Amino acid sequence: MNVSVRRQGLRLSGLTMRITIWVLAAGVFLAVAPASATSNTAVGLCSAAGTHYLTIQAAVNAAESLPAPRVVRVCEGTYSEQVMITAPLTLEGVANGPLDATVLVPPSGGLVQNGTDIFGNPVAAQIFVASSTGTVTIEHLTVDGTGNDMAGCVATTLEGIFRTHPER
Repeated sequence: MNVSVRRQGLRLSGLTMRITIWVLAAGVFLAVAPASATSNTAVGLCSAAGTHYLTIQAAVNAAESLPAPRVVRVCEGTYSEQVMITAPLTLEGVANGPLDATVLVPPSGGLVQNGTDIFGNPVAAQIFVASSTGTVTIEHLTVDGTGNDMAGCVATTLEGIFRTHPER
């Protein structure tokens, strides 16, 4: 995987993120910065433009069937789910002042395997990016792995945001 840092950005084989990372005892806390695109779909009850959905995954599924540019704006709040992204899009948290107020936490039953790494090892990612073409941008969103229900030394790797390797 090619990784290069530019200014405050990080590019991972077509996945663009501007990030700050804090590692907590129970998981990875990942904060990501703001975007400027118009939204096609939205999650939650804020005034974001687009058709509103109750879950991030439902909004992502709907946006992936729309023509580009695809933008999913997630209203402030806490969302308990794992998200799979399979097409180029922007996943953008709606900011509330200077803080990221959109938080993604593990579902109540904990994280489950939703992919594999380049060696075939199981991965449980809160956001799993399986898009093989185009750019996926994740901005102004906090991914908090606390409460992931994964015991220490398990075979499955816990990831906040994970991108597959299309070059395989």
